[in-house]
Amino acid sequence: ASTAGIPCGLINGQHTDRVFSFLKSGMTSSQQEAASVASDRSPASVGADEEPHGTLFMPMSQDGSICHTRRWILSLPASAQVSVNDACARQLAGRGSLLPKGISKVHGKFEKNDCVKLMHNGTEIGRGLVNFDSDDLQKIQGKSSNSLKKVLGLDEVPLEACDEGNVVLTVAADAFNPNRETAAH
Repeated sequence: ASTAGIPCGLINGQHTDRVFSFLKSGMTSSQQEAASVASDRSPASVGADEEPHGTLFMPMSQDGSICHTRRWILSLPASAQVSVNDACARQLAGRGSLLPKGISKVHGKFEKNDCVKLMHNGTEIGRGLVNFDSDDLQKIQGKSSNSLKKVLGLDEVPLEACDEGNVVLTVAADAFNPNRETAAH
């Protein structure tokens, strides 16, 4: 939900006072009145000057830097992983597609159009919707796009493992720039 712009909370619901303390920000006086009736507390004390008891997950910014499709991709469960090499990581950072040639390992089972974690050097760098199932992707990993038809024995195949529009980076794009400046400590 937070990727869709909705704030979320993790709270022990057995304690109503904790729920109301969590909701304190943004409560109008009429909302505080309703909360006081439900909790048998005075309206002034409901949500007033309390630290919330729970974990708040702030919504992602709706500034237009990420489209609805990409927000949706980030919200999908991704249990399988696809590891990529350095060149592929840079390609993805430049908003390119995930090509089979850049895939170094496929971890787990998945179907075509499933969401997978994109890994580089053991770190998740993004998420993507794959154009192949895990068995076919293992067969074509490391192969050039023009050899995919022959390897898979099919007449038509997509050239990309993940189309650029179905890849979302979860790290800063400049993390893969070999010329970036790093602070010496």
